Amino acid sequence: MVVIIVILIIIIFSALPLPLQLILFAVNMFLPDPVPMLDEAIMIISMANKAKLFSKIYGLLQKHRVIGIIVIGVIVAAAIVCVVYSFNALISYLYN
Repeated sequence: MVVIIVILIIIIFSALPLPLQLILFAVNMFLPDPVPMLDEAIMIISMANKAKLFSKIYGLLQKHRVIGIIVIGVIVAAAIVCVVYSFNALISYLYN
């Protein structure tokens, strides 16, 4: 059972954003472990893979600036649509 919980924690940690991974890594350094440095090694491997992916994406966007501008435009448009939709839903909820 403990092994399943540890595997789930590793999977969840791998899916977290890099800044949150760094914070959890710093906290984990001070927690006592049954096997010293094993979980820290797994955390470092996960963070390195994520940093490598960010580096590849940044390099691609530097090489193809038009794609970067289009991606940023789509993200901004999606954020605006989400805010407007949420605002309209809130207004209709309050007045109905």
